[in-house]
Amino acid sequence: MTLAAGLNWVSNFCVGLFFPSLQHALGNWSFVPFCGVLILVFILTALYIPETRGKTLQQIHASLGFTTNPTHDRDVSKADIRRHEAADDADYTSSALADAAADDDPWDDDTPQNQYVRAFHSPSIRR
Repeated sequence: MTLAAGLNWVSNFCVGLFFPSLQHALGNWSFVPFCGVLILVFILTALYIPETRGKTLQQIHASLGFTTNPTHDRDVSKADIRRHEAADDADYTSSALADAAADDDPWDDDTPQNQYVRAFHSPSIRR
């Protein structure tokens, strides 16, 4: 993420640096070089970036030439997955029911978000 943000800043700097001279030299056609770069990147992406839609993580790793197992070298059975999904569903259901039974008003708890709502959105301070 940091690399992407840094590259975005550098790219914006380059556009800001070169655009005035391009505008002076090319006039109304000053966006043509940028359009050319965009078309080049589109073609390179279409040629070299593989399609991953509908593929499993294992298939993607195999197509990219990785030799490690993306599931961290352990086999997960379908029974394990069903057991974990059932446990997650039970935890969610029991916690949601407990929250609903314990508290009728969701704004009563003293979280920072609710403090903000009470402080800045209460009808008594609206102008």
